[in-house]
Amino acid sequence: FPLLIEVSGNFKLKRNECSTFEGFEQLTRVGGDFVIADYDNLYMTNGFGLLNRVEGDFRIFGNSILNIDAFEYLSYVGGKLIISYNSELTDLCGITNLIINHGVEGYISIYDNAHNPSIPDFFAGDCSR
Repeated sequence: FPLLIEVSGNFKLKRNECSTFEGFEQLTRVGGDFVIADYDNLYMTNGFGLLNRVEGDFRIFGNSILNIDAFEYLSYVGGKLIISYNSELTDLCGITNLIINHGVEGYISIYDNAHNPSIPDFFAGDCSR
């Protein structure tokens, strides 16, 4: 999908054996929800370096990812931001700009990860362990 720039509806990647994502490097906008879920072997979320806008919810749950650095350019989420049940996730610094610039329209819920920084933690720079 190297030419995919925009998805007008939902973008969901679920239950696959991939350990990394490639081919979505040009994706900049998702018109609906963005979901990455239930990847037991997924350690990296690279491949989304240009994603800057999600009109719906942004949800990452049930994965083995270590960090979410690939989302450092994400500046707007029109719905909820939910990051949960990622047992190896210790570094959430990739969404710091999104959080501190108030880019999430809905609520923010970060729980049951290896590290679960609060909103004040992001402002204090305590986004990884």
